[in-house]
Amino acid sequence: MYLFWTLLLKDLRRIARNPLPLVILLAIPLVISTLIGSAFGGGGGGESQISPIRLGVIDEDDSIFSRFMRGAAGQSDFSDRIQLTFLENREESVELIQDGELSAVLIIPKGFSESLVHGEDGLKLELIKNPAEYIYPTLAQEGAEVVVTALNVLVRNFEKDLRELHGLLEEEREFDFFRDMVAITTLLERTKNRLDTAAIYINPPLVTYGREEDSDASSELSAETDPTIGDLEAEKETKEEVEFNLFAYLLIGMVGMFLLMIADNCMRDLYKETRNRTLERFRTMRERLWQFIAVKVSYTVIVLLLSFVILIGIGSLAFGFGWSHYLPTLALAISYCIFGAGFMGLIAAIAGKERRADMLNTMIVIFMSAVGGAMWPTQNLPPFVQKYLTPVSPVYWFSDELRVLQMNPEQSEWLATCSLLVGVGILTIGASSSIFRFRLERGIKE
Repeated sequence: MYLFWTLLLKDLRRIARNPLPLVILLAIPLVISTLIGSAFGGGGGGESQISPIRLGVIDEDDSIFSRFMRGAAGQSDFSDRIQLTFLENREESVELIQDGELSAVLIIPKGFSESLVHGEDGLKLELIKNPAEYIYPTLAQEGAEVVVTALNVLVRNFEKDLRELHGLLEEEREFDFFRDMVAITTLLERTKNRLDTAAIYINPPLVTYGREEDSDASSELSAETDPTIGDLEAEKETKEEVEFNLFAYLLIGMVGMFLLMIADNCMRDLYKETRNRTLERFRTMRERLWQFIAVKVSYTVIVLLLSFVILIGIGSLAFGFGWSHYLPTLALAISYCIFGAGFMGLIAAIAGKERRADMLNTMIVIFMSAVGGAMWPTQNLPPFVQKYLTPVSPVYWFSDELRVLQMNPEQSEWLATCSLLVGVGILTIGASSSIFRFRLERGIKE
């Protein structure tokens, strides 16, 4: 036992003398989470949401349509999602796009509203997208397509009414208050009657979305007989709901990925021990190699746990979110650290050579992280990957369970995940010990 602690302290002193590689591996996931989270406007304190789309508008028509847009731009709900900037000409829009001030520019051509209300064909809205961006211009394009679809539906069903309303609102026309108010009232009444006729098809919608939760029959009966009870229960559930934080979501995935890279860096000390013939000298004193492997595993687990605490601690302070369910979170972290030490030790043993491991280990970690949803939601992965690769990725086991535990704890199965990670970790520790012993017996010094 004395030898175990001596070797463990030796390894810990060595990393304390040269902590720079570990500091770099700890900084990278924080930087990546910051960059991606900031790009999507993921603020702290549970206020994460996509930042407004910066959309420029050139109104060459000076129409009623654009005036409605100007009015909508001042509404808080609209401005929270789309930040409109009205421009005078195309040259100004090109300059703003080149400077990165706009994600896209919508151009309303001259005569658009006049042609629209008369049902003319071939109408077009022009959209200029910022080539330096991808997500926001794509969102702007999708939004423009929705607007075009809505206008088509509106014109097909209310062409006559729109033409009449457009005539009443023309600036060149002399306004007669009583006559025009009677005309507008008649128009609105006729439109209301048409909408009332279609109400049975519009409200309630034929297809709806809802979440069904299991509850006792008595609770259901009470909620049906007294609607107030249902309202109180819904309010309670809303208050207890854990708010989503984009930075926390990203950081958990990055932690799962970079803990394996740190484990690889620690377990590859076995190559140094082999190259320096420390393993051979150890074998002259001890017949079994498991104690030496146990020292490396313990050293790796300690470093990984410290790295986990540092990452979530700095992450919560920097990004303004808090962690909950500390004991299950710690149990998940310890289980994942045991798995990481065993698995990366096994890969190091199979690789056989340090240079080969440099390439092989990194590729395996990146692949497991990619299919495990460390860098993006698993829902965005191809169906084949979601069905066959994601469920067997340990990075997915850890990151998905930790996200569920923090954001939807009632659905967490952390105990089963911990058991699975520890089981795989123990098996890989035993396998790596056997492979290293076999290589030493064959006299491999690499």
